[in-house]
Amino acid sequence: LKSTSLEHMFSNVTSMFDDLFGNTSNDCLQYSCDWDLARCTPDSNSTAIEDYYHPNATQTPCCVDILRKLNKNFDEEMFAIGLDYTVIFGSLLGLQRGNDLIPWSNDNDYLVHVKTIKAMIEFWNATRSGISLVYHDIYRMCV
Repeated sequence: LKSTSLEHMFSNVTSMFDDLFGNTSNDCLQYSCDWDLARCTPDSNSTAIEDYYHPNATQTPCCVDILRKLNKNFDEEMFAIGLDYTVIFGSLLGLQRGNDLIPWSNDNDYLVHVKTIKAMIEFWNATRSGISLVYHDIYRMCV
């Protein structure tokens, strides 16, 4: 997934994080997503998921699909710069129970060592990953 695809998907829409936590960062793109579990939870009868990133997409992306893309991009960037992290809390629970994210989850949970955060500050490539590292009371990742 290219960062331009993420930028297209998140442009000109409202932020899920603003709705949940108040304004967390002016550095983050604003977006909205669909929490409809009937549409957004895959099952054995599901068909191909619409390409939300296509300019002619007709549906709002599912929130869980956005979180999956963020997980993928985060993991690829951490691998590219040679840093370790651990999945924790609800993200770990979802992976353990269902080998996927919890469909109603609103975030991804990672644990990184303080030395890793220092390395992320120095080496993180927001252009390549499509994700920025920002600090607002705690370090957060956003698009």
